[in-house]
Amino acid sequence: MANTITPLIQKIFGKSLPSLRNAASAVRVCRVDFENEVKQKGNVIDLPIPVASSTADVLPGPTPVANTDKVITTKQISLDQWKRSDKIALTAKEMHEIESGDFTKTQIYEQSIALVEGMNAAVLLGMKNASYRRSGTAGTNPYATTDADSIDVRKQLNFNKAPSNDRHLLLGPAAEAAALGIASIKDASLRGAASTKNTGELGTIFGLQHWGDQQIVAHTAGTAAGALTHGTTIGAVGSSSLYLKAATPGTIKKGDLIAITTASVVYQYVATADVASVDTTAAGIAVAVYPPVQATHVSADTWTLQASHSANIGLQRGGYGLAIRPVDTNFLGAGVHEQMTDDQTGLSLVYSFIPEYMQNSMQVSVLYGHGPLRQEWLIRLMGSSTNI
Repeated sequence: MANTITPLIQKIFGKSLPSLRNAASAVRVCRVDFENEVKQKGNVIDLPIPVASSTADVLPGPTPVANTDKVITTKQISLDQWKRSDKIALTAKEMHEIESGDFTKTQIYEQSIALVEGMNAAVLLGMKNASYRRSGTAGTNPYATTDADSIDVRKQLNFNKAPSNDRHLLLGPAAEAAALGIASIKDASLRGAASTKNTGELGTIFGLQHWGDQQIVAHTAGTAAGALTHGTTIGAVGSSSLYLKAATPGTIKKGDLIAITTASVVYQYVATADVASVDTTAAGIAVAVYPPVQATHVSADTWTLQASHSANIGLQRGGYGLAIRPVDTNFLGAGVHEQMTDDQTGLSLVYSFIPEYMQNSMQVSVLYGHGPLRQEWLIRLMGSSTNI
C-alpha cells in the first residue's frame, strides 16, 4: 500500500502549499530549525546564539596570536507541542481525484491549514509575551496619516543592533488596512511600482518585509491602576523582579508592558507572569519582568502600565525560534506516515493515511516547540485594543 499512497501524500502537500504559506506569516519569519533526527514530545533542542566579538591592533611578531575562547550561548526550546488535525474519511472518489491530480480545495486542505494556523497563533502569542520594546500608542491603530510607524520599528531594531537584513513586520487586519491607505505606501508614483495596489501586499518598506496576518494577538492589560509606583523594596540591578504598588488594587498580566522613567531615561519591561493583585502594600508586590532590572528604580520615578492593545510584531528573524522534529512513525499506528517539508517556510508536517474498513482516513500532525532567542530583536507595534 505504501507504494500507492506515498505519491498521493506528495500531491496533497504540493497542492496545499499556497494555502499553508498564507496561513503561516509568523511561522515563516522565525528562525526555523528542522532536522530529520527523530524526537519525542518533551525533548529539548539547543539553538546556538553567537556572542559579541572585539577587535585589537595587529602587532607583527615571531609567534602567532593565541586563540580567544568564545563561550557560545544557547537557547533551549522544548518540543512541548504535539498537535494533530481531525481525522477525516476519504471516499474512493476523493482518492481517485487525488491520484489523477483533479482534486480541488476541499475538506482535505483544512486538515493542514487548521494545524498550521494553530502553530502560527501559538508563535504570535509567544512573540507578544516575549517582546518588551514598544512602538506606537496602546489602543490606537497605527498608520493614522503617515508611514512613520514602520520607520519607528526600524529605529527600535537599529537601537538594539539587530542585523539589517531579514527584518519583518507582522500586521493585523486593521493595521494592514490603515497602512494600505497611506499614499507613500500604495501609490505607484511614490514607490515606483504598482504592486501594492495590484496585489494588496505591502511588500518591503524601509528594509522591513511587511506581512498581513489575520491572527495577530490582542493583549488585555492588567487592571492595576491609579498611581502605579515602586514599593519600598528595591529590586537590585540584574534581578528578575520589580516591586510595585498601586493606588487602585488590580492585576498584572503576563505580557503587560511597563515603562519606567528614571532621570529622563525610559526603561522598558514586560511582565513574565500573572500577578493576582498589586495593591497599596508599602513594600510593593513582586512582579517578574524581562529584561533583568536595568537601573535602581525608586518611587519618585514615573511608572506607566500600557493599556490594552493589539500586538503587531516587528522583528529580525534571529529574534524568535521554531523547532520542528519528526516523530518515529513506528509509534503512529497502522497506515502510511510521510513527513513533508516546505523549503520556503520550514513547515514540516506528518501526513498519515490510515486504512479502515472499505475506506481510508487521513490526518495531519506536527511536533514542535517555539520561544524567544533574542528578545531585544522583537518590537511590539501597539495598535487598537482588539486584534481586528
